[in-house]
Amino acid sequence: MRFEDFPGVIKYLALYVDMHSGLISILVALALLYLLFAVALLVRPHNRLFSIGAVALMLIPPVFLVFLLVVAGLPKA
Repeated sequence: MRFEDFPGVIKYLALYVDMHSGLISILVALALLYLLFAVALLVRPHNRLFSIGAVALMLIPPVFLVFLLVVAGLPKA
């Protein structure tokens, strides 16, 4: 399978990661710290509001990733 055969979104993401590999690694490290914080809040909640907030925090990165994939797949004007 050649690079040209991949769908547009995958090609765009591959080129973006290739050009911005340092930025990607920093974002991945921040995302891991973020998830660690959210899991810590979920495991040892001080009250019900903290556990609801932890679940909300854990949902933000996947939603943001889907948003990036949709934006990457949009045709350029």
